[in-house]
Amino acid sequence: MLGFLWKIIGILGMVLLALLAVLFAVLLLALFFPITYRVHASRKEGELKLSAGAKWLFGFIRVDFGYPNPGKLAARLLGIRIFETGGDDEEPEEDAKKEEGAQKPGKSTKQERKQEKPGKTAKKEDKRKGSKESAKKKEAGKPKESAGGSEEGAGQEKEAQGEPSGKPNEGADAQPAPDGTESAPKEGGSKPLFETVREKGKHFKEALEGLVRKGKEVLGKVGFYWGLMREEDTLQLFSHGMFRLGRILKSIRPRRVKGWLHFGTGSPDTTGYCMALYGMLSPYLGNAFAVTTDFEEAVLEGELDTRGHVLVAVLLFHVVRVLLDRRFHALIRKLKREGK
Repeated sequence: MLGFLWKIIGILGMVLLALLAVLFAVLLLALFFPITYRVHASRKEGELKLSAGAKWLFGFIRVDFGYPNPGKLAARLLGIRIFETGGDDEEPEEDAKKEEGAQKPGKSTKQERKQEKPGKTAKKEDKRKGSKESAKKKEAGKPKESAGGSEEGAGQEKEAQGEPSGKPNEGADAQPAPDGTESAPKEGGSKPLFETVREKGKHFKEALEGLVRKGKEVLGKVGFYWGLMREEDTLQLFSHGMFRLGRILKSIRPRRVKGWLHFGTGSPDTTGYCMALYGMLSPYLGNAFAVTTDFEEAVLEGELDTRGHVLVAVLLFHVVRVLLDRRFHALIRKLKREGK
């Protein structure tokens, strides 16, 4: 019995070791097997064309992009398309609308029937108008017996006879007291002018104080970050990061650049400036890239083909070196203290 259990444990251990070996091999391939890329661009007779592609592990994973017509992005795994966007497979909206219109002919027949019988609709409208007029006449003939109407009528009769009505005069000003002081305004009346002005001034003062307070906080933060950026550790960290970024760009730069360019700005001086810039970049482009100029006409035509590769291990190495820098951790701690 124990021998059987040991055999099962040994088989499971071998399976686990095989899985770990496969995962380790995949990790090594992902880190040290390069991702190759290629970019091809051309412009001839005013038409621009662009195609780009990247593949890993001899095409095990492949991504392609094409422009125009109208711009297509596709990804393949072992030659099987797993993702695609763009292309000419979509039908235009106008054709779809036409098909929908052809599938629903009932609407046109209904509209034709309505147009063929205008007399019936006119008779129905005349009947509706007659019923509305009769209803209005009946409402006008009824006496108004509401309480509000009787009170208003009585008030008007009293005013005509010179008797005071029961309602107070809301528009009348407050009468002065016998000692010469003005009486207080009645409840529900409008506020005095100076009180409204004082309230508005108070609100304006509070808003202005809030703006000043926020401005001081912003200036304090700007001063803190400015002082932090001028510290020696921060400057050294910045130079270290730029050095690592340069190494990354150098590792992913195109290994092959081939093409030609025919250009002209239409002005001899600006064309000469562009040629001077090309003279500075020519050592990096090599002899495989040819440039011809036209000093009289504005023209831009050319073709470019570049190839290179990216190594994931190199990218991770430089990024980890920056993240493990003690000056980077010190900067993060200072920023956290300021955030609190």
